[in-house]
Parts: sequence; structure tokens; C-alpha cells
Amino acid sequence: MKGVLGFAAAKLKRADEEGRVVPAIVLSLTLVALLPAAQSALAALGRTAPVRLRVLMEGFPEHLTVYVSVYNLTERGAVRVARASGPASALPPDGLTFDFAVHKVPLGLTEIRGVKKVRYEIYPFNVFAYAYDAEGRELYAASAYVTVSPEQYEYVVELKARKLHSKQVSADQVPAPNQYQEILDQQAREIVIVAYAVPAGVSCYMKVPAGSKIPIETFEKMYWTDDPTLQTWTEENWEATGFVDYEIDLDKEARVPPDTGDAGYLWPSNVDYVIATVGEGPSPLYIVRVLKYAKNINHNTIAAGPSSWAPCSGGTFLDEIKRPCTATITWSKYTGYRVRVESFSVSFKAIIGNGTVKVEFPGIEVRFKIEEYYITFQVSMVDWSKAPLDANYLRIYACDNERMQVRAQYEP
Repeated sequence: MKGVLGFAAAKLKRADEEGRVVPAIVLSLTLVALLPAAQSALAALGRTAPVRLRVLMEGFPEHLTVYVSVYNLTERGAVRVARASGPASALPPDGLTFDFAVHKVPLGLTEIRGVKKVRYEIYPFNVFAYAYDAEGRELYAASAYVTVSPEQYEYVVELKARKLHSKQVSADQVPAPNQYQEILDQQAREIVIVAYAVPAGVSCYMKVPAGSKIPIETFEKMYWTDDPTLQTWTEENWEATGFVDYEIDLDKEARVPPDTGDAGYLWPSNVDYVIATVGEGPSPLYIVRVLKYAKNINHNTIAAGPSSWAPCSGGTFLDEIKRPCTATITWSKYTGYRVRVESFSVSFKAIIGNGTVKVEFPGIEVRFKIEEYYITFQVSMVDWSKAPLDANYLRIYACDNERMQVRAQYEP
């Protein structure tokens, strides 16, 4: 690491200063790949926007130096785009700030309740901080994830350090940094998109539309040593460290008939992951981190299921239907948007002279439409004859305050 930067003046180092190309920071418009004739017209829209990343840290011993890195998560690995270091005792109370700029890649215009808004490309980042106590050979570290957008100026990330020490492994088991591997079409049964538990006499319907963005958990592990020449390193276990958004590519609908009742959930299948290694150090410590995060690569994800689900015993009360009424209660949850090209027109003319042909494009018009997506969930009271005789209400509860995980039951 090049020297020690005072925390009060820490800023993002530009990617060209590091001698690397950072795809999410130096990025041309992605839509022009589909519309080559419009490239020159749309390129002018690719302006940058200032973004501030404010990192709050706690748990680092004050006598140690803290090292902070910011990584951009790409299909081809994790690329460091910022770094800073300084004494833990000098940590700013309002957070260490990184000021940088991202390209404003317009995805289109959306209108919600009469308010028009331009949507832009977003960029996922991982923030990592560590401090090493050489005397006690103890490592303190923390990691977090954040998605930034030109639509918002400031983002706050909270890092809570903890002391690490797991087990010793031989050096030949430690992967080299700056590698990546794509793992395509993996099932993610641990991710609950929508879940239901209904008794006999009650039906439910759910739809997860294509374009929905589902949070997929990220995982990390770490190897470290204060002397890379040694044959023994310290290895940390895999841990869940945050979430990144993942897009569902195909519609998924599921219906539960009122015959016998059922409990189940929908989960994403064909999820693409990237496993990437990054290196920190070498002074005072050499660290190799292994990151596993979801990244749309193959674009063939569907919401799979249903599979058996064990509902919560409590939950938050949502609504009720009183006997003998039959009714349908509907919820929806915003899960993102997708941009479509609504129209594309080019007017041009050919000028022939002196044996040459020139083509001019006096007008290019591209119109986009943004389709917003909502998960739909319905619970319907259909047949009271299947309810117990003493049941006067069908009451509906949400597990973990999440309206897309619903439990319905008969009560007196």
C-alpha cells in the first residue's frame, strides 16, 4: 500500500492512477450495443455525477492503523477503486468520506404518481476495513456492501470490526489474488421470494414478474499472514456479509387451491455467481479475500418452487375476513423496473459527389419505456364449510414484518 493517508483528507484514487480500467467507473453506454446507429447521439448523455461514500467504523482498537478499501463488483471479478489508511484514534466521528464520480448512464424515464424521474445504471460496491495488532498477532476486520446510483449523492456504510482467528492452513491452500470464476445456473433455495401457509377452504395466488430484483446473499472468506514467506497461514470460515440485487428473467405464477391447504415458498433458480479473489497488503499484513456474489450473466433466472415452508408462529397482523364473508385480499411489493426501447427512428440522406458517398444523420430519436415490477400476492377466503365450526375469522399475519411471507389461520 502506498503510504498512509490522513483520514480527514482521504479521497478516492482514480482508476487511471492505479493503472487499471474500472468497468463500473469508466463505462460507456450499454444501450448503444443494441442500437449502433444511435451511438454518437446517446454518448453525449453519459455525463458523470458526484457520489459520496461515507464509511462509519467502530470496534477498531485506537492504537492501531485502519486500512480501508472499496471494491467494484463486476462479472470479471472485484476491482479496487478506492483505498485509504490512518490511525483508528483519528477516525472522523461523522465517517470517513470517499468522493468520486460515476457515469450517468440513462436507462429511461419513469412516471410515478405524476412525478417523472430519469432512471440510471447502478453500481454495486464492497467496502472492507481491517487493522492488525502485530504484538498480539490479532486481526480486526469488517465488510459491507452498498449499491450506488447517480440518482443519490451520499451513501452511508457502517462497519463494525471484530477480532478474527480461526485455524491454520498450509500456504499451498491459499488462492492467489486477482482471480475470478463464474458459476452459472445455481439454485438458491435459501432465498425466500414469497411464502404462504393457508388452511383448507382458503386459496392463494402469487406472481413474480420478470424484471423483479431479488436480494441475494453474499459470502466471504479470508486468508492472512504477517509473513508471506511462511508455510502456514490463518484461514477464516465462510460468512454471510450482505446482499446484492439479482434480476428475475421469466415470469413465475403459482396458485394454491382451497381443497386441503398448503404451505410453501418460491425461490430463485439458475442464479449466476462470481467467485473472486482480492489481495490486501503486503504491509503490515498480507490478506487474500474470497468473495462470492450474485451477478446476472446468463440471464435465464426464474422464480422456482414451490417448496415446503415452515411458517412463523407469531408475526404481524395484516387483515381478517369475518364469517360468512368470502373475499380476496391483495398485496404488492415493488421490486424494480426494466427499460424497453419503445421506438427508434433515424432520418438520413445520401450525398453523392466526386465518386464518394456521404451519409448524414440529421435526426435520431430513441424513446424508452420503463416497466415497473411488483410481486403480487393474494389470499382468498373461498369455502367456510372447510373451517372448524368455532372459527369466526380468517386472520392473516406477516412473518418477520415481511408482507410477502404470509400465514393465514382460522380463529374463534
